[in-house]
Amino acid sequence: MKDNIFVGEEARKGLIAGVRKVADAVGRTMGTSGQNSLIQAIEDPGHFPTNDGWQIANAIKLADPIEDMGRRITLEAINRANKESGDGSSTTCVLTAAILEKGMEQLANFSPMEIKRSLEYYIPVVEEHLQKQVREVSVDSLTAVASTSAENPEIGKRIEEIYKKIGKDGVIHWEAGKSPEDSYSISTGFKIEGAGYASRYMCDVDDGGQIQKSARLKDVPVMLYRGKITSAAQFDGVMGMAFNEGTEEVAIFCDEIEPAAVNDFVGTIVKYARQGRKFRIVAIKMPVIWNDEWWEDLEIASGAHIVGPHPAALVTLKNANLTNFGRIGYLTVSADEVYVDGIERLGILASHISQLKEKGDDDSLRRAERLNTKTARYFVGGYSPNAIAYRRMKVEDAINAASCALAEGIIPGGGVALLNVAESLTVRDPGALILKEALEVPFRQILKNGSWEDNRNGENTGIDSRTGKTVDMFKAGIVDSHSVTMNAVRNAIGVAATIITIGNVVLMPRDENPMGPMFPMAQR
Repeated sequence: MKDNIFVGEEARKGLIAGVRKVADAVGRTMGTSGQNSLIQAIEDPGHFPTNDGWQIANAIKLADPIEDMGRRITLEAINRANKESGDGSSTTCVLTAAILEKGMEQLANFSPMEIKRSLEYYIPVVEEHLQKQVREVSVDSLTAVASTSAENPEIGKRIEEIYKKIGKDGVIHWEAGKSPEDSYSISTGFKIEGAGYASRYMCDVDDGGQIQKSARLKDVPVMLYRGKITSAAQFDGVMGMAFNEGTEEVAIFCDEIEPAAVNDFVGTIVKYARQGRKFRIVAIKMPVIWNDEWWEDLEIASGAHIVGPHPAALVTLKNANLTNFGRIGYLTVSADEVYVDGIERLGILASHISQLKEKGDDDSLRRAERLNTKTARYFVGGYSPNAIAYRRMKVEDAINAASCALAEGIIPGGGVALLNVAESLTVRDPGALILKEALEVPFRQILKNGSWEDNRNGENTGIDSRTGKTVDMFKAGIVDSHSVTMNAVRNAIGVAATIITIGNVVLMPRDENPMGPMFPMAQR
């Protein structure tokens, strides 16, 4: 048995080495002059190119366990940033590494806790300086921010075109198209905030075997179970009926679900996958707020009957059959939001919305507005699965950046906004000293990738990474979303500050035989 504890400098060096390896791989992709990473995939053709920081960090596995822990900690910051704004993974990654490295240099002058507190103190300071650079954006001027995020003006123009049709409060989703060209469709749907999948293992899996951030279900049968799911076995009868009909995916909305039931549903997915068959059950936990309203709205939109022990239920689970299922055209399920669109029963839903409007009270009007959200589906085109996968990531980033920009405005892109913040920090405390250097790193990395020189000559000027020329970033349309950038800073500081305070690392017990005592079931 090897020692599983690593103390002091040895522990910190291992963690930093892991963070640095991820940041080096991700940093090389930044800017229009950045290079792609080629990631091995499970399915044919066995690889796919990407410059998406989240995908790269997820794909990397490091042999040294402490270094891999550093990678996982970096991934935690990236995941948080992605969850909050859906973009900014590369910026988060390189900032985490830069703040950590500059922070470690300050340990000679300050205690770890002094550095942590000082870094956290500067989060609102950075936000204040970024806010001063913000310019509002409308649906008529989204091309720049969407194009910058996608590194593709064609995608940026199409997203602006879509938002002009669905409005600022509209919702855009993507899916793989069936032609080489991008296209889109407009429909009506709604978002259920606070609802989410019961397990991330119910989400989509890409060609590289990586679990995605959401489950995207098309023309999916829907069951509305009002109650607490305590066992997956309760659903064997009705799910068996669905499977025998050739159904590959089912969504179950519920009030609550026990962990044991979640594990059983995930086990079902794995069991059929090993048999080369597909049957996925996505369990969706409903929010507590406006609970009765949501159940009624889902019942009307999907045509499903309420099932379960609840007084509003039409039938018990024991007596349920396929006629009690409803159907939804498109269902997108994330950790804390569910989007419903592609609704076939639009006439019935429109009548329901009209009745709510006729009531005239604030709650009914709010509910009617919520149910009448314009939605768009962006179909990502390409000549091969690899081309579609690559373009899809660009489209997803552009959609998220545009949505965040509409909500909180835009700032100079290309790392210039953070560079402006860095140049404004003049205090000599640890947080300012660290951030003054670290916040420059995204800008410097983009220059390095293009082998360009820094010839800026004003606050909003930067380097166009396509040409190396000095430009006004706003006029050149090289802009970033304020909230995406701020989320990257906030999460990078949070993770880096925590690592700086670490005095030792304790790993899970290791044995010379990796299938030994830790995994007794594997020996059978």
